[in-house]
Amino acid sequence: MLIFDANGKFVRKIDSGMSSTKLSPNYPFTLDGELNEPIGIAVDSGGNVYVADTNNKRIQKFDTTGKFVAKWAVPGTNWDVGAYLEPFLAVDASGVYATAPTGQKVIKFSPTGELLAEKSSEGAVSLKTPTGIAVGADGTVYVVDTGSNGVINLGKVQAP
Repeated sequence: MLIFDANGKFVRKIDSGMSSTKLSPNYPFTLDGELNEPIGIAVDSGGNVYVADTNNKRIQKFDTTGKFVAKWAVPGTNWDVGAYLEPFLAVDASGVYATAPTGQKVIKFSPTGELLAEKSSEGAVSLKTPTGIAVGADGTVYVVDTGSNGVINLGKVQAP
């Protein structure tokens, strides 16, 4: 990932540190800071970068300099192989949100990776294949549901 400032000036790079060893077709890219099919990305107010490391079924956190800080697993079968396995992330002051396309839900974590909540429906509307995600200033979660061909207001995602 290449990071640029608001004026388009290159700031830094976050990557898996390619080398001749890592060019091997069987290299797994599973070490801390390595990425295997990074899809979603989100940046918090402090400049920390969160990446959906899809094929490793984990979220990784990097600091403002691009240094690896933490990782945590996405629970269960939420990022298993399936149609539209394109998990996206969003952040707000209360946590990190991840879509789970094959789990048909949104998962909310603390900024340190603690599982806080999961949500798959709002009223009579259930998620089918959630991909894109955004969180409004009031904490309302909006999800692009590829399986429903629309955007869903999922309300707030919080522990019951």
